[in-house]
Amino acid sequence: MVSVPPDPRGPSATPSRLVRAKLTMPEHDGRLVARPRLDAEIAHLLARHPVVVVAAVAGAGKTVALAQALRSVARPVAWVRLDTSDRAAGRLVVYLEAAAQARYPAVAGRASAAMRDGAPPDEAAALLAEGLAGSELVLVCDDVDRVRPSAQAVAVLSAVARHLPAGANLVLVSRHAVALTSTATQDLGRTGVLDADSLRFRTGEARAALARRGLAEVDVEDAVRATGGWVTGLLFSTAAGPEDGTALSSYLDEQVWDDLAPDQQDLLLRTAVLEEVTTGAAAELGAAEPARTMAGLRARHLPLSWAGSGRGFTLHPHFREFVLGMVAARDAVWQGEVRRRHVALLSSRGRTEDAVEALLEAGDADEAWRYAVDVLPLVVERMDLAQAARWLDALDVVHRPLSPPVTTVALRVAFGLEQYRRGAALWDVHGLRWVDELVRAGALEPVVLLVWCLWHLGRLTEARRATTTLPEGGWHRRAAETVLALSVDDPPGFPVLSEPRAGPLDGLLLRVAWSRGRLDLVRDPRGPGGPWREVQSAPWRIAALRAAGRLDEALAE
Repeated sequence: MVSVPPDPRGPSATPSRLVRAKLTMPEHDGRLVARPRLDAEIAHLLARHPVVVVAAVAGAGKTVALAQALRSVARPVAWVRLDTSDRAAGRLVVYLEAAAQARYPAVAGRASAAMRDGAPPDEAAALLAEGLAGSELVLVCDDVDRVRPSAQAVAVLSAVARHLPAGANLVLVSRHAVALTSTATQDLGRTGVLDADSLRFRTGEARAALARRGLAEVDVEDAVRATGGWVTGLLFSTAAGPEDGTALSSYLDEQVWDDLAPDQQDLLLRTAVLEEVTTGAAAELGAAEPARTMAGLRARHLPLSWAGSGRGFTLHPHFREFVLGMVAARDAVWQGEVRRRHVALLSSRGRTEDAVEALLEAGDADEAWRYAVDVLPLVVERMDLAQAARWLDALDVVHRPLSPPVTTVALRVAFGLEQYRRGAALWDVHGLRWVDELVRAGALEPVVLLVWCLWHLGRLTEARRATTTLPEGGWHRRAAETVLALSVDDPPGFPVLSEPRAGPLDGLLLRVAWSRGRLDLVRDPRGPGGPWREVQSAPWRIAALRAAGRLDEALAE
């Protein structure tokens, strides 16, 4: 004999407030706009499939969307909000019966009487479902994820799904995928799914919803992109007060994060640094059994977007920000391990720049330096001088051992950005011996650039000392002396720009040529020098063309 709790909707019972809440369809949320697209999709699913599963992350708007859609369907609706106590199969059957009989009295007592006569709960549930013939009832079970751990409760829902007659519907609303027994879903097309993608706000829907909340000035496209259209995330993150950001984090913590298994939390924490998470990357970052764990995450319907193959995902920006906040709360040893694995992953894939950025963000300048010395010349070569300057400052390059390539990078940045104190700072720390070592190594260009920096700061004596280290009579010596000649009344002849150079020295000399009145050299765009000549000397070339009256050419520049 199965123990059956008292019938909460029996003729002799007055339902308690708690029971009425369990069996009451949610009220319309006036803050949200009508969504005809979604109403039509839900109606289509109900018409084609006896069983409809609505599965999406907490806050995706599952309950509200379904309730709004069912209000426009001319059919009776019975609603049951499940909780953990309904994992007891007999109790679940009684509540399903109570909800159904409130809208279709013909099934009153049908299932509970069968259990009193000794029928197991799943058989009683099957009798209840068969009794709905001709009712056109839509039986909604909300919060099904709360009873999923109970095989007996799932068996009850599966029995209803299996024996539901034509014209009636069972709707299961859950944060996770609902795994009914195979006998309940074996008929092709018996189960339809309304997934997270359907529930997401489209741009027009989001704009209307935000306008109704007095947030018409919000950049809707940006908000939809940041939240992936996740309903609760969008409404929280676009609210006016700073407390709403905290509210979103609290919601994610309580309704999403706490619902994950420890291995799922660990995988998300380890991979939060990645733009796109794959099983291979997760394994390299130390996640255990990533394929199995990611399959479990997909069933959870989190605020993330899956690749078409299902083998990778991308966190929605707000959710990623939340997870990164959780990473910051982990201990330093754990963070250090993940950081080392991440850097190794980036390096193995040829993404050395990203490795440097990751280490700088983590505050590990010494480790970042190991990678930066190799990639900095490439950054400067493509003229990304602002990034190079940021790295040089973060790495405190002035106080590190300076190889000729690193010195060249630092002085090219100083020249290109016209931040001459960068060059002077190197001279102040490393002095004449460092310059001598550059000359002996054949690195002559940075010495000329150093002279340029010192000259601009009015440190002429030091600029001359640096110049004397260059080979006498050589091109670089003459270039440095030409710079110094800007401070004398009777300058020597201007050096010939005949040797092809891909670096900044031709650009430097073209600037000096402007000051010396050699407009013929400045306005000739055909000389060597690559991007340094083309970009760094462009203002002087335009000025020279303008001074020569060649205005059309100046405008073309």
